[in-house]
Amino acid sequence: MPKIITCTDYEKLSLDIFKGVYPPFEDSFLLASTIPSGLSGKKVLDLCTGCGLFGIIALQNGAIDVTFADQSTAAVECAQHNAEKNKGNWAYPLSSKKPEPILTFATGSLFEKLGKEKFDFIIVNPPYLPAEKVLARAAI
Repeated sequence: MPKIITCTDYEKLSLDIFKGVYPPFEDSFLLASTIPSGLSGKKVLDLCTGCGLFGIIALQNGAIDVTFADQSTAAVECAQHNAEKNKGNWAYPLSSKKPEPILTFATGSLFEKLGKEKFDFIIVNPPYLPAEKVLARAAI
């Protein structure tokens, strides 16, 4: 596992941030607060996933199929780690007749590795500052 450089708490979630991964800032939490609660049974894409915050919230809100995608291998590994770490917070169907959520982790530039997949809901929070500035601000 890559080096964890910090831990961020949001609502009931505990997120580890790996070295080189954009940590969530105020704007991330603002966007997170807008993710609808009615995602039950929906297929969701968390594009530019970073630590996986948005995809994990989608799982909390009932999404049944979530793809976490980022061009950074470290970010995708971080998202996968955090999804597993926060598994107890997902809105699992309680009936054994319903399947466990499907999680996909993809490394590539934007939609590059997604082919012609269609999603019910797409969440994207792309980096808007040069990496050096964001990583310095986060003391990574």
